[in-house]
Amino acid sequence: MSAVLKSIQIFKAKGEPGTPLAEAEAVLDHGLAGDRHCMDERNPISLSDAGLSEWNSRQRYDALCFHRFKTNLTLENFGELSLKPGDLIRVGDQVVLEICSSFKKCYREKCELYNHGIPCPLPACMLFAVCRTGGVVREGDAVARIPKK
Repeated sequence: MSAVLKSIQIFKAKGEPGTPLAEAEAVLDHGLAGDRHCMDERNPISLSDAGLSEWNSRQRYDALCFHRFKTNLTLENFGELSLKPGDLIRVGDQVVLEICSSFKKCYREKCELYNHGIPCPLPACMLFAVCRTGGVVREGDAVARIPKK
Protein backbone atom coordinates (compact mmCIF):
# COMPACT_ATOMS: atom_id res chain seq x y z
CA MET A 1 0.00 0.00 0.00
CA SER A 2 1.11 3.56 -0.52
CA ALA A 3 0.11 6.95 0.72
CA VAL A 4 0.61 10.43 -0.73
CA LEU A 5 2.41 13.39 0.81
CA LYS A 6 -0.37 15.98 0.91
CA SER A 7 1.41 18.85 2.64
CA ILE A 8 4.71 19.93 4.18
CA GLN A 9 5.21 22.45 6.97
CA ILE A 10 8.17 23.61 8.97
CA PHE A 11 7.97 25.39 12.30
CA LYS A 12 10.76 27.90 12.77
CA ALA A 13 10.01 28.87 16.38
CA LYS A 14 7.88 27.56 19.22
CA GLY A 15 4.40 29.04 19.28
CA GLU A 16 4.58 30.40 15.75
CA PRO A 17 2.40 29.09 12.93
CA GLY A 18 3.91 26.68 10.44
CA THR A 19 5.31 27.69 7.09
CA PRO A 20 3.79 25.61 4.28
CA LEU A 21 6.26 24.47 1.62
CA ALA A 22 5.92 22.76 -1.73
CA GLU A 23 9.18 20.91 -1.00
CA ALA A 24 11.71 20.55 1.81
CA GLU A 25 15.13 19.06 2.34
CA ALA A 26 15.24 16.02 4.63
CA VAL A 27 18.59 16.12 6.45
CA LEU A 28 20.40 12.80 6.98
CA ASP A 29 19.98 11.51 10.57
CA HIS A 30 17.87 14.54 11.43
CA GLY A 31 14.69 16.27 10.25
CA LEU A 32 13.54 18.90 7.76
CA ALA A 33 15.89 21.81 7.04
CA GLY A 34 14.64 25.02 8.65
CA ASP A 35 12.39 23.29 11.18
CA ARG A 36 13.08 24.00 14.86
CA HIS A 37 13.16 20.25 15.57
CA CYS A 38 15.51 19.42 12.67
CA MET A 39 18.53 18.73 14.86
CA ASP A 40 16.66 17.15 17.80
CA GLU A 41 18.17 13.94 19.09
CA ARG A 42 14.89 12.09 18.72
CA ASN A 43 11.67 12.44 16.77
CA PRO A 44 12.66 15.36 14.52
CA ILE A 45 9.93 14.81 11.87
CA SER A 46 6.23 14.56 12.74
CA LEU A 47 3.80 12.77 10.42
CA SER A 48 0.01 12.65 10.58
CA ASP A 49 -3.06 11.63 8.67
CA ALA A 50 -4.71 14.24 6.43
CA GLY A 51 -8.11 13.30 7.84
CA LEU A 52 -7.24 14.53 11.34
CA SER A 53 -7.84 18.22 10.66
CA GLU A 54 -11.12 17.49 8.93
CA TRP A 55 -12.22 15.25 11.82
CA ASN A 56 -11.26 17.92 14.35
CA SER A 57 -13.16 20.66 12.50
CA ARG A 58 -16.38 18.62 12.85
CA GLN A 59 -16.07 18.31 16.64
CA ARG A 60 -18.21 20.28 19.02
CA TYR A 61 -15.58 20.24 21.75
CA ASP A 62 -12.00 21.45 21.77
CA ALA A 63 -9.41 18.74 21.08
CA LEU A 64 -6.53 20.08 23.15
CA CYS A 65 -3.72 18.02 21.62
CA PHE A 66 -4.58 19.17 18.10
CA HIS A 67 -3.30 22.60 19.17
CA ARG A 68 -0.16 21.26 20.86
CA PHE A 69 1.18 18.91 18.20
CA LYS A 70 2.36 20.29 14.90
CA THR A 71 2.75 18.17 11.79
CA ASN A 72 5.64 18.42 9.34
CA LEU A 73 4.35 15.87 6.81
CA THR A 74 0.64 15.26 6.30
CA LEU A 75 -0.23 12.07 4.41
CA GLU A 76 -3.35 10.88 2.63
CA ASN A 77 -4.06 7.15 3.19
CA PHE A 78 -1.69 7.22 6.16
CA GLY A 79 -3.53 4.44 7.99
CA GLU A 80 -3.06 2.01 5.11
CA LEU A 81 0.69 1.95 5.79
CA SER A 82 0.15 0.39 9.27
CA LEU A 83 3.37 1.88 10.59
CA LYS A 84 5.06 1.26 13.92
CA PRO A 85 8.45 2.18 15.44
CA GLY A 86 11.31 0.62 13.50
CA ASP A 87 9.49 0.67 10.15
CA LEU A 88 11.06 2.41 7.15
CA ILE A 89 9.17 4.44 4.56
CA ARG A 90 10.27 5.90 1.25
CA VAL A 91 9.02 9.39 0.40
CA GLY A 92 9.33 10.17 -3.29
CA ASP A 93 12.32 8.74 -5.14
CA GLN A 94 15.08 9.15 -2.59
CA VAL A 95 14.15 9.99 1.00
CA VAL A 96 13.93 7.18 3.56
CA LEU A 97 12.46 7.86 7.00
CA GLU A 98 12.58 5.56 10.02
CA ILE A 99 9.57 5.64 12.32
CA CYS A 100 10.92 6.29 15.84
CA SER A 101 7.86 6.61 18.00
CA SER A 102 4.16 7.26 18.04
CA PHE A 103 1.99 9.90 19.70
CA LYS A 104 3.82 11.24 22.74
CA LYS A 105 1.37 12.24 25.47
CA CYS A 106 -2.35 12.66 25.94
CA TYR A 107 -3.44 15.57 28.16
CA ARG A 108 -6.70 13.94 29.26
CA GLU A 109 -7.13 16.08 32.35
CA LYS A 110 -7.35 19.22 30.18
CA CYS A 111 -9.10 17.81 27.09
CA GLU A 112 -12.78 18.50 26.42
CA LEU A 113 -13.00 15.50 24.08
CA TYR A 114 -11.83 13.11 26.78
CA ASN A 115 -14.09 14.71 29.40
CA HIS A 116 -17.11 14.22 27.10
CA GLY A 117 -16.25 10.59 26.30
CA ILE A 118 -15.28 11.23 22.67
CA PRO A 119 -12.46 8.96 21.46
CA CYS A 120 -9.54 10.90 20.03
CA PRO A 121 -7.92 9.57 16.83
CA LEU A 122 -4.66 11.48 17.35
CA PRO A 123 -2.75 8.70 19.17
CA ALA A 124 -3.28 6.34 16.22
CA CYS A 125 -2.60 8.95 13.54
CA MET A 126 0.54 10.77 14.73
CA LEU A 127 4.03 9.33 14.30
CA PHE A 128 7.56 10.66 14.56
CA ALA A 129 10.49 9.82 12.30
CA VAL A 130 14.14 10.51 11.59
CA CYS A 131 15.69 10.80 8.12
CA ARG A 132 17.87 7.79 7.16
CA THR A 133 18.48 8.77 3.51
CA GLY A 134 18.45 12.49 2.84
CA GLY A 135 17.05 14.36 -0.10
CA VAL A 136 14.07 16.46 -1.12
CA VAL A 137 10.45 15.64 -0.31
CA ARG A 138 7.71 17.23 -2.40
CA GLU A 139 3.96 17.62 -2.11
CA GLY A 140 2.39 14.83 -4.12
CA ASP A 141 5.24 12.36 -3.50
CA ALA A 142 4.24 8.73 -3.10
CA VAL A 143 4.93 7.36 0.37
CA ALA A 144 5.43 3.61 0.73
CA ARG A 145 6.47 1.27 3.47
CA ILE A 146 9.77 -0.48 2.77
CA PRO A 147 9.42 -4.22 3.39
CA LYS A 148 11.73 -5.68 6.03
CA LYS A 149 14.33 -8.11 4.72
